[in-house]
Amino acid sequence: MEGSKQERMLEIFFRGLRGEDISIQKLAVQYGVSTKSISRTLNDIKAFLADHHDFVGNTES
Repeated sequence: MEGSKQERMLEIFFRGLRGEDISIQKLAVQYGVSTKSISRTLNDIKAFLADHHDFVGNTES
């Protein structure tokens, strides 16, 4: 699956919203990137949610 980092980030974000299991290993294979890249993407999503808490409400796990 090809696409930009932003596309991947949004797809993973929406997968999480739908309640899909977020496996770093599986996502790395699916997107053809390293597990480190997926970890950074997830950290970026978490940081965005933390920084924009007032817009997204309570998103704590």
